Amino acid sequence: MKNLYSTYLKPSTILLLALLLQGCSDYLDVNTNPDSPSDYQVTEEVLLPGILSEFSYELVGGYFARTSSLWTAQVAVTGESRGLSTLVLQDTDVNNSWEFSLYTSVLKNAKLLEQKAGVNQNKGYSGIAKVIQAYALSITADFWGAAPWSQAFDPSIRKPSFDSQEELYLVIDTLLKDGITELGAALESSETIEGDILYGGDLLKWGEMAYALRARYAMRLIYAKGQGQADLAIAYVEESFSSNADNASFVFEDKESANNPWVQWEDKWNDVFINKFMVELMESYQDPRLIAFALQQTDGNIVGGENGTVIQLSATSQVSIHTAVGALNANKYFVENDSSVDWISFDELMFIAAEGYLFKGDYDNAELFMKRGIRANFEKIASQGVLILDDTDIDDYLNNIVFPTTLEAGQKMIIEQKYIAGFLQIEPYNDYRRTGYPEVPLPVTAFNNQIPERFPYPTNPILNNTENVPDVDYVSDKVWWDQK
Repeated sequence: MKNLYSTYLKPSTILLLALLLQGCSDYLDVNTNPDSPSDYQVTEEVLLPGILSEFSYELVGGYFARTSSLWTAQVAVTGESRGLSTLVLQDTDVNNSWEFSLYTSVLKNAKLLEQKAGVNQNKGYSGIAKVIQAYALSITADFWGAAPWSQAFDPSIRKPSFDSQEELYLVIDTLLKDGITELGAALESSETIEGDILYGGDLLKWGEMAYALRARYAMRLIYAKGQGQADLAIAYVEESFSSNADNASFVFEDKESANNPWVQWEDKWNDVFINKFMVELMESYQDPRLIAFALQQTDGNIVGGENGTVIQLSATSQVSIHTAVGALNANKYFVENDSSVDWISFDELMFIAAEGYLFKGDYDNAELFMKRGIRANFEKIASQGVLILDDTDIDDYLNNIVFPTTLEAGQKMIIEQKYIAGFLQIEPYNDYRRTGYPEVPLPVTAFNNQIPERFPYPTNPILNNTENVPDVDYVSDKVWWDQK
């Protein structure tokens, strides 16, 4: 990826500069502390924007989101060969995501941000750093299960142990709780945050996002820890976002190498089509959002493709306009250069609350919150100019949905609606594994007989930390929280 940070320097660039300055100092025999350039230049406000950009591009909008969208049949790419779209993943495929995107660019730098904020007594930066670490660690745990954490950044340990997924989730919740406390203290002291290109230094919103993540993870663990998680999820939702205005949405720029990651992926690697399954599911609900998700054909229809086949470009609807072929509709497209990616959003929280009430046997509130989630998603898409709707259109759609009277059928409907609202995001894959919904088909050509349950471990730990890497089958071995 080229420089994505515009006016901000990457942390790696700052560190390289520091090393160069150190080398000059040694060469010229200047009597100064060789570490001072690094300490002086890599401040909290310098570290933060690079971390947020990397997180948004690589984690929220990158390989993990592409995997989720392909494996849960939201999108399709052409081809019948062995690869991600036909359910094949090798250790070499995940090397960059593990070593660089997660552990170096985000987790290590977020840990550094926390440490610097601690030294400087900047609780706001420290709280933000802990929320970021919790979120990134959850992605690590969800896609791999066990992973290094307690020994991950100890330079004296060359072969760190792998903490179990259950242990990692305890760490995640502790990070979020501590982050909320520090963010609250920073608010009380009116601490100023610079370099926050996600929330503009709004610490209240960071605290609300921390509660939103606690709600997400409470529901994630419901089959592993019991139905008491439903009460936790609902309580955390109440402390979190109150509208779409609170969404953690990272906005990209309308210029090369700073634009939306899906556009970049399509531009450089693959034409991305809406999946036939996604089209059929939305048509079964008579969902008007469909024309915002993909390109209309000349006859006005949306035509989906299937993974594991050769897809005809001119006859199948793409999700991005960047290389699209076909008829233009009156709306903007869901994926454009400056389209945002959501870290977490108000509509997701409404679906989490709906499922929480469903587990409590409160079907009226389950329906109420599910429909609040749908409405919020309609309004979010409409506010971005992607879909032209008024309240009557939304009301008509909601009134046509009859909520089921059993837990299983209710969960199926909630997760299907959450799946539609979570188009091109990571969460549909987590929900699919946790609940079994939606009931996605296998690719036409599939080299495994099920949707994989996790990622394989990358090459480096397999070769150099063999004794600690868990022996798992990425296709069939479920992660700890997947206990339905």
